[in-house]
Parts: sequence; structure tokens; C-alpha cells
Amino acid sequence: MNIKKILLALIIVIVLIFIFQNTPAVEATFLAWTVSMPKALLLIITFFFGILVGFMINTFKQKK
Repeated sequence: MNIKKILLALIIVIVLIFIFQNTPAVEATFLAWTVSMPKALLLIITFFFGILVGFMINTFKQKK
């Protein structure tokens, strides 16, 4: 097997373990909204939101 396929399989296994260990529901409150969702989903959404904000900041800095 190719090293990239092995690393991809390892990452998939780690992500699946993370998801299955973080299934309890948590409540997230932002201003007036309250949402109940699995902890893993909340962390993944927060992670991608952070990536998006970082990308936007980097894009705006490059335009100057």
C-alpha cells in the first residue's frame, strides 16, 4: 500500500474514534439562540469556522 493511503486510513480511524467518543448532546448558546447538538459536531463546526475566519483574514491582508 501507498503511504498516502495508510495515512488517510489512519486519519479516518482517528476521526471516527473522536466522533464516537463525543456523541453526548451539549447546548450551545449564542446571543438569543440556543442549539442542542452532539459535542463532536459542535467542535467540527467551530474548527471549520476558525479555518474560514483565518482564510478571510489572510485574504484581506494580502489585498493591502
